Amino acid sequence: MELNRYLAILNRRKWIILVTAVVTLAVVALGSYMTTPTYTASTVLRVAPQHGINSNYAELGYVDRLMSTYVELVKSTPFVAEVMGKLHLQRDPFEVSSAVKASLVGTTQLIRISVDSADPAQAAAIANALAALLIEQERGDTRIVVVEPAGVPRAPTKPRLMMNLPLGAVIGLIGGVGLGLLFENLDPALHSSADLVSAVTVPLLGRIPRFKTRNRSRSGEIALGNGFSPSATEAFLGLSANVLSSNSGTCPKTLLVSSAEPRAGKSTVLVHLGAALAQAGRQVIVVDGDLRGPCLHHLLGLSRVPGLADVVLDPSVLDYTLRETQIRGLRALTAGRPQTNPVGLWHLPGVSEVIGKLAEAADVVLWDSPPVLVAADAALLARMLDGVLLVVAHDQSAIKQVNLALAQLGQVGATTVGIVYNRSSEDMLDYYDYPHNGAKPAKGPPNQPRQAKTKSMSPVSRQSTA
Repeated sequence: MELNRYLAILNRRKWIILVTAVVTLAVVALGSYMTTPTYTASTVLRVAPQHGINSNYAELGYVDRLMSTYVELVKSTPFVAEVMGKLHLQRDPFEVSSAVKASLVGTTQLIRISVDSADPAQAAAIANALAALLIEQERGDTRIVVVEPAGVPRAPTKPRLMMNLPLGAVIGLIGGVGLGLLFENLDPALHSSADLVSAVTVPLLGRIPRFKTRNRSRSGEIALGNGFSPSATEAFLGLSANVLSSNSGTCPKTLLVSSAEPRAGKSTVLVHLGAALAQAGRQVIVVDGDLRGPCLHHLLGLSRVPGLADVVLDPSVLDYTLRETQIRGLRALTAGRPQTNPVGLWHLPGVSEVIGKLAEAADVVLWDSPPVLVAADAALLARMLDGVLLVVAHDQSAIKQVNLALAQLGQVGATTVGIVYNRSSEDMLDYYDYPHNGAKPAKGPPNQPRQAKTKSMSPVSRQSTA
């Protein structure tokens, strides 16, 4: 729903909204505190025809015009200057006239004269003096009387602190929301899988939540459920099921797992996906084709040499180079010796032979590679494999980068079977309240899940950002 999208944006930009509201409120409060208090004194006059004048329409109209004349007269600078002289006040008449207000009270015969001043006694004195001078100016056919003389005000009329603070808070919140939406539009990163789905034509095969596992030495222990969140376990199982039942109806034999930019978590997704496919009964081989920044040997606790680079130069050593992992059905081919020219390696005839032999030795072969937009290795390797799985990272990848990577893969004839949205923070199933493997439902907050005693399938226990 569109409302949910906007609520998610507001939640994501809540600190901008909060800071803007607090700063605005502080500015309003400080401005109100530093503003000189202003006091307002008012006197009310009544203008009526003299006794004996016939109250016909012409005369009543004349009185109305005369009252309007009095209103303008009492605000004029010469009139105010004369009052200043009578009160012996050393103030600029232009300044005082701007603080004088006069108006008719509805459809009555009353005129209200108001004066603003920082001195409450002076405001009352000026208002009463203006009324007295106006009475002196009255014509013989009308009579002006004071209905309510101006008293000395006790409380200032400005600043209105009890009005300014709530108004400042509302303006701050509105400004914060607007600023948050502006930052959202200027931020190119993907913040939800819904934005990703609406921007690309490639299917979304899985959402992997952000998870942490215990750091381990290079022991190669890969135990799903051992320090691994149940939501992540279920996410990888779901991803493996979607990969096995792709749109073509058959699982790609050789699949490249890559990303548009670095640090999207492609290598971690690859190894955990391999573990999930192995548990599903498939014979899986994971290959470290990222010769620029290999890390599968770290994730699996294996040695880097010998590996892929050695096998490409001599395919006959493949059987001796493949290594077993701690997951039954999962084997690995590490990167091998460092290469000064990794791109040149992919043009050697031994690459096609290695790809074919690995495909014959397993049900699914998952290939790692450098990011698509960083090096040409990914595109060269992608066109030789059956499909590509593109990993997109939450709060990091941009729509422009993703589409550019998809276009680059399409130009070399590669088939992108789907996208994995990694490190998702979106609400998923509450795995903590649902029992897994016969374990009792966990108690406590979701960020401290209770581990089951029995081991379940798990991707690697060491987290990687490759």
